[in-house]
Amino acid sequence: MARWEDLQWAIPMVLNLGLSGRPFSGPDLGGFSNDPTEELFIRWFELGAYMPFCRGHGEQGTCRKEPWSFGPRALDAVRSALERRMRLLPTFVALFEEAHRSGLPVCRPLFFAEPTNERLRTQDDAFLLGSDLLVAPIVQEGTVSRTVTLPNGGWFHFPGGESVLGQEAKLDAPIGTTPVLARAGSIVFEGPTRLHTSEPDTHRVWHVFLNEQGNAAGQFYDDVASGRMVSVTVERTSDGVRVEVSGPPPEIERSREIRIHGLAAMLQHTDETETSITVAS
Repeated sequence: MARWEDLQWAIPMVLNLGLSGRPFSGPDLGGFSNDPTEELFIRWFELGAYMPFCRGHGEQGTCRKEPWSFGPRALDAVRSALERRMRLLPTFVALFEEAHRSGLPVCRPLFFAEPTNERLRTQDDAFLLGSDLLVAPIVQEGTVSRTVTLPNGGWFHFPGGESVLGQEAKLDAPIGTTPVLARAGSIVFEGPTRLHTSEPDTHRVWHVFLNEQGNAAGQFYDDVASGRMVSVTVERTSDGVRVEVSGPPPEIERSREIRIHGLAAMLQHTDETETSITVAS
């Protein structure tokens, strides 16, 4: 239903389904029954953009639930949320491949990141997207910030790269934004903003979040033709960083931009493979 409590219940619903062997799930964005307010409608999509199954749905007899039906602010906010999802499509593809192969859910409870941390066991208003992203959506009416309990190990704002300190973080979340954090030591892969998946997919952004040891690692699944898993490691060295890629050769050529967070310098480099490397912080 289109109530705030239904928005709140959507997170534990998806988490429990994932733990029960159903990784491909998600709520009816906007609420199936009843009529949501503009604010609730926006927050539904800001949450749903990071869930495995992302679809707006409404019951006959309720209000029109296309984004433009709620006015220009809702249209812009929903468009922004769906564009963020489209850019994260390489991450979703890799997580679904992992779910198929191992049974691990796409969306995971926070305690997956630190099973012995009892503080995380009762937190059901935030979740992990895979092992590397922490999503902390707004699920309370009239709220533009929130606090989230963090697993140990270090976190960065995604995609900006600002570091987050402490075991609890207060995160700003005005309408049009969803707080997302990336785990230190991870590499998160993004694609271009596209209207649909039939448009050319010729660019990747690799967000590298170095841990305290100066290392990061990640994998992506290239689902073109036969499909292939590619592993990437990044290591800080005395004179810069070293990037190593292992896996079958690419089946289509893509330009790459590598953004490295966790270094106090700026560096730009482009080579013959059209790889741009930026040390962002």
